[in-house]
Amino acid sequence: IAAWLEMGEGTTENEGGPAVVLPPVPYKPPSWAAAPNGKLWLEVMRGGALIEKIPFDDLDCLLFGRLPNCDVKMDHESISRWALAFPARADTQTPTHPHP
Repeated sequence: IAAWLEMGEGTTENEGGPAVVLPPVPYKPPSWAAAPNGKLWLEVMRGGALIEKIPFDDLDCLLFGRLPNCDVKMDHESISRWALAFPARADTQTPTHPHP
């Protein structure tokens, strides 16, 4: 957390403690990224069971990582602070599942 305080911009609440300053996200969505048309969500599965639905129909990019300012928080030390950026496009149709 000390490194975050030295680097950062933005703050977030820290459960049971003082606010923590987070580093800025080092990613800018591409110019074509825009919130998708329609209702879209990411389904989080564990052991074949749906455990969470994360909506992203109002985001131009879904950010995965272990910091609190990520849209999808992944709590494991092997995962980067910002592991993956998943940009969306508004001008495409909702994808269908490729498998029956």
